[in-house]
Amino acid sequence: MVDVFSAASSTTAFLGAEWVGFETMIEYVEMIGNNPALHYDQTLQPHARCRGMTMRFEQVREYIIHFFGLPWHNRIWTLQEYAQSKHVVLHRTLQGALLSRYLVNVGAHLTKCCSSHDLYPAYTTYGFEILGKMRAAFAFDTVLALLRTRQCYDPRDKVYGLWSYGPRENRWPSLTPNHSFSTLEVYQKVFESSTMPGTLDILSFNAGSRHLDLGLPSFVPDWTAAMTPYDFETFSNRISVLTAAGYKASKESVPDFSISNSGVGKTPGIIVDIIAVLQQNDYSSEKERL
Repeated sequence: MVDVFSAASSTTAFLGAEWVGFETMIEYVEMIGNNPALHYDQTLQPHARCRGMTMRFEQVREYIIHFFGLPWHNRIWTLQEYAQSKHVVLHRTLQGALLSRYLVNVGAHLTKCCSSHDLYPAYTTYGFEILGKMRAAFAFDTVLALLRTRQCYDPRDKVYGLWSYGPRENRWPSLTPNHSFSTLEVYQKVFESSTMPGTLDILSFNAGSRHLDLGLPSFVPDWTAAMTPYDFETFSNRISVLTAAGYKASKESVPDFSISNSGVGKTPGIIVDIIAVLQQNDYSSEKERL
């Protein structure tokens, strides 16, 4: 399917039946996408106003939240339609390039001046933001980590559904889609391929609450692990540090990692300090914000 979408001159993604407020939502996205200086907080000038309504109107927010809450935005396989096609139209009228500009502009205002108003789930839009970086900047395991909240029916497709997005020279041959392998085998292959260049960064990708009995060792990330929006924001911030230019805490040292016959992962290390007490923080306000 990747080759099909890549070869197509244009791709139209059907998102389901139209809903009340669809046209208003399209107009608002077009306005913000084409005018990066517009604020979506009406207390700031200039701000977006569509059909006489600003983002202070709950009705407008519900239209936008409904759009970004559609299943299409949070599936693994639908990324092919958006990321691989030369030209994408969502639901007959919304240009994919315009949606990208909208997300960039909203993201810029969110970090500098405007409150979020819960316009859309943070983890969904983050998936859109990194699409342009997949092809060169990120290793495959990092792509898996940053898009781990996207959904699919088969746990193996958490890996196979993303395998084709990077350059062919960056695709790990051991992960060529093959559904004769179990989920356990596929996730172990991800771990093995990730550690081959001499890095244990993938150990930092263990996050979320494991809810499926996949038989995975604790050091192999479970890409199906559940994460709240707040947990994912914290996790993605950690990944940003790991992938930052010049960051290499281990300098030139090469890790020594082995797996015993009993399946226990072993690596030597240095105990710098022992944490005696952890402060219990109340993150309810941050969760409500998200």
